[in-house]
Amino acid sequence: MYSSYTDAYDLGFDGLVDSGTFLVDSTTAKTLAVGDFVTLVAANTCGFGSANATILGRVEAVENYSNDDTDGKVATVKRRCSFEDVALSATTTYWPSSYGDLIAVDGAGKIQKLQPLAVDTTNSQVTMVRANCFAIEVDTTNAVATIWLD
Repeated sequence: MYSSYTDAYDLGFDGLVDSGTFLVDSTTAKTLAVGDFVTLVAANTCGFGSANATILGRVEAVENYSNDDTDGKVATVKRRCSFEDVALSATTTYWPSSYGDLIAVDGAGKIQKLQPLAVDTTNSQVTMVRANCFAIEVDTTNAVATIWLD
């Protein structure tokens, strides 16, 4: 129907403040739902990514970008605000334990505590991950958290 995704949606990022529309990678598109947390997986493209990746934001809407569902999906992603009752990872060992813990995606649309980063002692290199999110409150009884995403 469209010659490219830009014919269907204007994916400009000039002046983006707290939300934007992104392409959804084909693997994530199969199960992505409103409320899931995503990361940037390629240029202009969001997805579940892998555990410990930097959070792009929370999905507010998911739509096909053509009428026949053959061209993929786009998602509106909300950023730069606080979110309440955010579902924690299914893996309890990765849950944040208290306020102030740094947060990352878990690779399945939920959140987890940012895990220790790898150190390559042979080459004296440290792997860096941008931390842009932290827990304000953690409720382990109900497996939810209030987080701040910047």
